[in-house]
Amino acid sequence: MKAVVTLALVAAFVSLSIVDHAHAGGQALTTPGAVCALQGPATLEGLLAIRVSQRGVSNNDPQVRRDVVCPVMRSGEGDKLAIFVDGEAGEGSARVACRVQSRRIDGELLAQKTFVATTTPFSTFVLFEFVDAPQFSYQTVICTLPPNGQGMIYGITALES
Repeated sequence: MKAVVTLALVAAFVSLSIVDHAHAGGQALTTPGAVCALQGPATLEGLLAIRVSQRGVSNNDPQVRRDVVCPVMRSGEGDKLAIFVDGEAGEGSARVACRVQSRRIDGELLAQKTFVATTTPFSTFVLFEFVDAPQFSYQTVICTLPPNGQGMIYGITALES
Protein backbone atom coordinates (compact mmCIF):
# COMPACT_ATOMS: atom_id res chain seq x y z
CA MET A 1 0.00 0.00 0.00
CA LYS A 2 2.83 2.38 0.85
CA ALA A 3 4.45 1.80 -2.57
CA VAL A 4 1.13 2.53 -4.33
CA VAL A 5 0.65 5.79 -2.43
CA THR A 6 4.30 6.79 -2.98
CA LEU A 7 4.14 6.17 -6.74
CA ALA A 8 0.80 7.97 -6.98
CA LEU A 9 2.26 11.01 -5.21
CA VAL A 10 5.38 10.93 -7.37
CA ALA A 11 3.24 10.71 -10.51
CA ALA A 12 1.07 13.60 -9.34
CA PHE A 13 4.06 15.77 -8.46
CA VAL A 14 5.81 14.96 -11.73
CA SER A 15 2.72 15.81 -13.75
CA LEU A 16 2.53 19.13 -11.92
CA SER A 17 6.28 19.68 -12.51
CA ILE A 18 6.81 19.91 -8.74
CA VAL A 19 9.46 17.20 -8.84
CA ASP A 20 11.07 15.65 -11.90
CA HIS A 21 11.71 11.94 -12.39
CA ALA A 22 15.42 12.34 -11.67
CA HIS A 23 14.52 13.25 -8.08
CA ALA A 24 11.50 11.01 -7.63
CA GLY A 25 13.31 8.13 -5.90
CA GLY A 26 12.70 4.43 -6.42
CA GLN A 27 14.51 2.00 -8.71
CA ALA A 28 15.22 3.95 -11.92
CA LEU A 29 17.16 3.00 -15.05
CA THR A 30 17.79 5.42 -17.89
CA THR A 31 18.37 4.59 -21.55
CA PRO A 32 19.85 7.28 -23.81
CA GLY A 33 18.03 8.21 -27.00
CA ALA A 34 21.20 7.40 -28.93
CA VAL A 35 20.26 3.68 -28.77
CA CYS A 36 16.98 4.23 -30.64
CA ALA A 37 16.80 2.92 -34.22
CA LEU A 38 14.67 3.28 -37.32
CA GLN A 39 11.37 1.40 -36.93
CA GLY A 40 10.10 -0.50 -39.96
CA PRO A 41 11.75 -1.42 -43.25
CA ALA A 42 15.41 -0.41 -43.37
CA THR A 43 15.41 1.68 -46.54
CA LEU A 44 18.47 3.70 -47.48
CA GLU A 45 16.44 6.91 -47.21
CA GLY A 46 15.19 5.98 -43.75
CA LEU A 47 18.59 4.95 -42.45
CA LEU A 48 20.17 8.16 -43.74
CA ALA A 49 17.37 10.29 -42.24
CA ILE A 50 17.72 9.06 -38.66
CA ARG A 51 20.43 11.01 -36.90
CA VAL A 52 21.93 9.67 -33.69
CA SER A 53 24.05 12.00 -31.57
CA GLN A 54 25.15 12.51 -27.98
CA ARG A 55 21.92 14.44 -27.38
CA GLY A 56 19.63 11.69 -28.68
CA VAL A 57 17.87 10.70 -31.89
CA SER A 58 16.17 12.91 -34.51
CA ASN A 59 14.80 12.73 -38.05
CA ASN A 60 16.62 14.83 -40.62
CA ASP A 61 14.46 13.85 -43.60
CA PRO A 62 13.29 17.12 -45.19
CA GLN A 63 9.68 15.95 -45.71
CA VAL A 64 8.81 12.57 -44.20
CA ARG A 65 7.94 11.81 -40.59
CA ARG A 66 9.88 8.74 -39.41
CA ASP A 67 9.36 6.22 -36.63
CA VAL A 68 12.09 5.22 -34.20
CA VAL A 69 11.97 2.40 -31.67
CA CYS A 70 13.71 2.70 -28.31
CA PRO A 71 14.27 -0.06 -25.75
CA VAL A 72 13.30 0.43 -22.13
CA MET A 73 15.78 -0.87 -19.54
CA ARG A 74 14.24 -1.86 -16.22
CA SER A 75 15.01 -3.89 -13.14
CA GLY A 76 11.70 -5.77 -13.00
CA GLU A 77 11.52 -5.31 -9.23
CA GLY A 78 8.43 -3.17 -8.75
CA ASP A 79 4.66 -3.43 -8.61
CA LYS A 80 4.23 -0.37 -10.82
CA LEU A 81 6.28 0.93 -13.71
CA ALA A 82 6.41 4.59 -14.76
CA ILE A 83 8.14 5.18 -18.09
CA PHE A 84 9.31 8.74 -18.78
CA VAL A 85 10.12 9.86 -22.31
CA ASP A 86 12.25 13.00 -22.51
CA GLY A 87 12.78 15.06 -25.64
CA GLU A 88 11.79 18.07 -27.66
CA ALA A 89 9.01 18.70 -30.16
CA GLY A 90 10.59 21.59 -32.03
CA GLU A 91 8.88 24.82 -32.94
CA GLY A 92 5.55 25.70 -34.49
CA SER A 93 3.33 22.75 -35.33
CA ALA A 94 6.04 20.11 -34.73
CA ARG A 95 4.86 17.21 -32.56
CA VAL A 96 6.25 13.93 -31.37
CA ALA A 97 3.72 11.08 -31.10
CA CYS A 98 4.76 8.05 -29.03
CA ARG A 99 3.43 4.58 -28.21
CA VAL A 100 4.75 2.86 -25.11
CA GLN A 101 4.24 -0.88 -25.39
CA SER A 102 4.54 -3.73 -22.91
CA ARG A 103 4.88 -7.29 -24.23
CA ARG A 104 5.13 -10.81 -22.86
CA ILE A 105 8.30 -12.78 -23.47
CA ASP A 106 6.55 -14.44 -26.44
CA GLY A 107 5.88 -11.03 -28.04
CA GLU A 108 2.17 -10.84 -27.21
CA LEU A 109 1.03 -7.27 -26.52
CA LEU A 110 0.01 -6.76 -22.89
CA ALA A 111 -0.69 -3.03 -22.94
CA GLN A 112 -0.07 0.10 -24.95
CA LYS A 113 -0.26 3.75 -23.92
CA THR A 114 0.09 6.73 -26.24
CA PHE A 115 0.82 10.43 -25.96
CA VAL A 116 1.60 13.42 -28.17
CA ALA A 117 4.19 15.99 -27.11
CA THR A 118 4.08 19.51 -28.53
CA THR A 119 6.36 21.39 -26.14
CA THR A 120 10.10 21.82 -25.87
CA PRO A 121 11.48 20.29 -23.81
CA PHE A 122 9.05 17.59 -22.72
CA SER A 123 9.15 14.87 -20.09
CA THR A 124 6.03 12.76 -20.43
CA PHE A 125 5.30 9.60 -18.48
CA VAL A 126 2.95 6.66 -18.67
CA LEU A 127 2.15 4.35 -15.79
CA PHE A 128 1.74 0.57 -16.04
CA GLU A 129 0.24 -1.61 -13.33
CA PHE A 130 1.99 -4.91 -12.53
CA VAL A 131 -0.56 -6.89 -14.57
CA ASP A 132 0.42 -4.88 -17.68
CA ALA A 133 4.19 -4.92 -17.04
CA PRO A 134 5.04 -7.97 -14.93
CA GLN A 135 8.53 -9.30 -14.32
CA PHE A 136 10.02 -10.82 -17.46
CA SER A 137 8.00 -8.56 -19.77
CA TYR A 138 9.55 -6.17 -22.26
CA GLN A 139 8.75 -2.52 -22.89
CA THR A 140 9.54 -0.39 -25.93
CA VAL A 141 8.84 3.19 -26.95
CA ILE A 142 7.99 3.88 -30.59
CA CYS A 143 7.92 7.56 -31.53
CA THR A 144 7.07 9.33 -34.77
CA LEU A 145 9.52 12.18 -35.24
CA PRO A 146 8.73 15.21 -37.40
CA PRO A 147 10.95 16.04 -40.40
CA ASN A 148 13.84 18.53 -40.52
CA GLY A 149 15.18 17.65 -37.07
CA GLN A 150 12.18 19.37 -35.45
CA GLY A 151 11.87 16.67 -32.77
CA MET A 152 14.23 14.59 -30.70
CA ILE A 153 14.16 11.83 -28.10
CA TYR A 154 16.80 12.51 -25.42
CA GLY A 155 16.19 9.36 -23.44
CA ILE A 156 13.84 7.09 -21.53
CA THR A 157 13.73 6.43 -17.80
CA ALA A 158 11.95 3.48 -16.19
CA LEU A 159 11.03 4.10 -12.56
CA GLU A 160 9.76 1.14 -10.55
CA SER A 161 8.30 1.02 -7.08
